[in-house]
Amino acid sequence: MSYQLEHKYYHESEITEEVKEAILSRIEIVEPHIVYAKDLPIASPFTIKLMYDKFFEIAETYNKCGLIIDLSESKMPSAETRRMAQNESKKIHDHDIIHMSFVTGKNVFFNTALKFMFNQSNPISFSIHTSYNQALSRVREVVFSSE
Repeated sequence: MSYQLEHKYYHESEITEEVKEAILSRIEIVEPHIVYAKDLPIASPFTIKLMYDKFFEIAETYNKCGLIIDLSESKMPSAETRRMAQNESKKIHDHDIIHMSFVTGKNVFFNTALKFMFNQSNPISFSIHTSYNQALSRVREVVFSSE
């Protein structure tokens, strides 16, 4: 039986191996060169760092990679958590992640925050979508057109 994550903010000090595995199980390789991650409902700086470390580890197996991050069930993160996400996303070029697609549903606040975050200080290729299928199509387009 797999561990059921609680709907809460996880502090680093309370992360057990079981919780860590449950968080990382939300990340999967959809197909070669495309990684999908379902964000936690309430993200913390620690969970963001943990997930980005896994993205980077997976991306190292490919010469280029696209990333889909599903935020459709997530709450707006704290300023501290947003800073961690912004800092970690600045490293994506070092790991051959060439595009990030975000699934936000119709969350206008997330859409605005993501545009601000990535247009301000992070010149990466990104897109925002209301559905997983839209995000997957865009990641495929970017990743496989760059061959």
